Amino acid sequence: MDSSLKAPPLIHCITNPISINDVANVILILGMSPMMAEHPKEVAQITKGASALLLNLGNITDVRMEAMRLAAASAKTHEVPLFIDAVGISASTLRLSFLRDLLADHAPVLIKGNYSEMMSLQSGALTTKGVDSAPVDPQAVAQALKELGATHSGFLLATGPLDLLWTGQKVLALQGGHPRMARLTGTGCMLGACLACHYIKEGTQDSLIEGLSLFAQAGSLAAQNSPGQGHFHLAFLDAIDHLSHHPLEVPRHVHPF
Repeated sequence: MDSSLKAPPLIHCITNPISINDVANVILILGMSPMMAEHPKEVAQITKGASALLLNLGNITDVRMEAMRLAAASAKTHEVPLFIDAVGISASTLRLSFLRDLLADHAPVLIKGNYSEMMSLQSGALTTKGVDSAPVDPQAVAQALKELGATHSGFLLATGPLDLLWTGQKVLALQGGHPRMARLTGTGCMLGACLACHYIKEGTQDSLIEGLSLFAQAGSLAAQNSPGQGHFHLAFLDAIDHLSHHPLEVPRHVHPF
């Protein structure tokens, strides 16, 4: 069969209505097919045929929680890679408890969150009043990732001034990005989609680093080409599109932390 006629990989996302459109667009830009199904009666079937399942805890509801449980169970049964974005668990006992219960039965390829969210996952204590991270020492975050890594087999990512990635053996620090990314809602959600798309290509640590690098470089490129934050939003999507076809020659700096 002509490879051009093959259907692109399906990424099943159960995410929040705040960022759902941007998440779907990032997946399309990266050459894959988004499915944003969240009805409890269909998510198991959708997940069965997907190449990845991305669960995002933003703006959580009872229905979405039920759908996530069912989709995660289907992913486990059918060996579909699971990615979890721990949005808001540092501010909500409901979300934190839900995620910890979910992790008791499932082993995600990647759990990601900002500094505060990953600190809360490790400690079991709330650390913020909203979804934005509080100021946290990167050294403390790195230690939290190491402790989480003792009980979780997958990759762990804490996003912040330095992105910190637990590989299963060590913490890597990745520099780059742009401060304006923190003033655009949904960038973390879009990053989760970007990482899922990159990981399923080869299923390696380098695949995740490639996705992180593209995302950070897109933020820097968008900031150069946008006079205001509204323009930055569209320029950011354009930059992801451009870099997915024309990667920068200078890679994002990665070093042990």
